[in-house]
Order: sequence, then C-alpha cells, then structure tokens
Amino acid sequence: IPWDWEITTFVELYRMGLPLFIPDEGFMQALIWQIMRKPALRFQQRFIRFRRQWWEGASCHLQPTAPCGEPSEPQLPPWLDAEHPSLSMREQIAGWFQDTDYSRMPHVHRFTGLSDLASQLGSFRPHDTVELMAKENAAALKTSASMYESILSSF
Repeated sequence: IPWDWEITTFVELYRMGLPLFIPDEGFMQALIWQIMRKPALRFQQRFIRFRRQWWEGASCHLQPTAPCGEPSEPQLPPWLDAEHPSLSMREQIAGWFQDTDYSRMPHVHRFTGLSDLASQLGSFRPHDTVELMAKENAAALKTSASMYESILSSF
C-alpha cells in the first residue's frame, strides 16, 4: 500500500486543531506536476506517490464504481499515467487533487503565493480558526463513534 507521510501528518495536524496554511489548488497542482516531471524528484518520491506499479493488480481500475449518490462518469485510475490517452498529467492531478483532504477539509487557509501568505498571516486570527476546527473535529469524532458503535452492535 502506498504510504505518504505528508498526507498522514496533515490529518494529524488538522485533528490537533493546529491552523494550517497550504498552497491553493492551482499552486499545489503546479507543485505536484513539477515533481512528476523531474526524474530525480520522481525517483526520490517513488514509494509514496500515485504510481501504476502500486495499483496495477487491484481490481479498482478494471471495474471502477462511481461514489454513492454521484452521477456515473468515467473515473481516473488510482495512479498518474503519463501516457493516458485523453488526459494530460495536469488534468489527472487536478482530478485527483479535488478529492484529497487538502481540498475537502474545512477551515484550512489557502494561499496563492508568498505575498498572499504574508498578507493572510498579517490579519490572521488564530482563535477563530482553532474554534472552528475544534467544532469540525468534534463532529467528525461523533460520526466516527456512531459508525463504530453501529458496527460493533452487529456482533
């Protein structure tokens, strides 16, 4: 199973209620694309990124299913494919990035560049963000606890 410390650490920091500033969607996609196109960086990241070799044997790319409640549409395989017949690497990265915790977690501050980050930090009110993250984390804990209780009650 591919492992990515950045993803694991992001969720842990979020659950601790630490305000997070990350590059916005366009900036992050450009960073990912830059790593994917440089052989030395790609080699360095070879064990933790979306690589075909990690997923090729899985049935998910043979018979993908649409997420519940969403209209059926062609899905990307769970890797980035430089030889994809119709999507560029940037389009594939954009497709995957929209479904990541980086994109979906609320109360995360996103910046477009260093000047934007500096501007946001100048007017940042940490207490407000920490409070909103605490509410989000409490709701997530309640949902998780309910799910686990439901599973355990079936035994």
